[in-house]
Amino acid sequence: MVSGTSSQRTGGFTIIEVLIVLAVAGLLLAILFYAVPAAQRNGRNYARKRMVGYITSQLPAYANDNIGKYPSNPTEICKFITNYLKDELGSTSCSPTYVGGEPDCVLVTGSRNISVCFRSAYTASHTYIGPYDEISIQMGHWCDTGSGDPITTWTSSGHPVGVFVVWTQLEPGVLYCLDNH
Repeated sequence: MVSGTSSQRTGGFTIIEVLIVLAVAGLLLAILFYAVPAAQRNGRNYARKRMVGYITSQLPAYANDNIGKYPSNPTEICKFITNYLKDELGSTSCSPTYVGGEPDCVLVTGSRNISVCFRSAYTASHTYIGPYDEISIQMGHWCDTGSGDPITTWTSSGHPVGVFVVWTQLEPGVLYCLDNH
């Protein structure tokens, strides 16, 4: 007669069951930590693309109201921003002072802080002014997606009136460009 031994389980989890639960939880956390930053980055890039599109659509309206003239200095850029971008930016304040030592950039503060620059030329080595999103406007240029250069100078004689490009840098360092050509 065998006494004092029992083969019945009294409750609780085995070590294998606990390890399986921990492995599944770890896998879910790893997926979450990968997906959340990508979703946040995509959201910021979407907002940048939307702003570039909105500026591209509003520049002709500004020119129509100003005898065909586009903004070309910090004061005019601020006038354009406060009068034509208020629907997109909400309540804003525009400072026609130099931003980051750049004489052609203005700082826009409000629901989103951005820097808007009126550039005469694109340079691949351009230093972006942080921590604000920077959006650049250039007259007489268009986007060239085929060559790898985001902006190509207009090749006909002179710069046709009203041809412009609006561009910004997306994460991770990709240029996004829209034109009216």
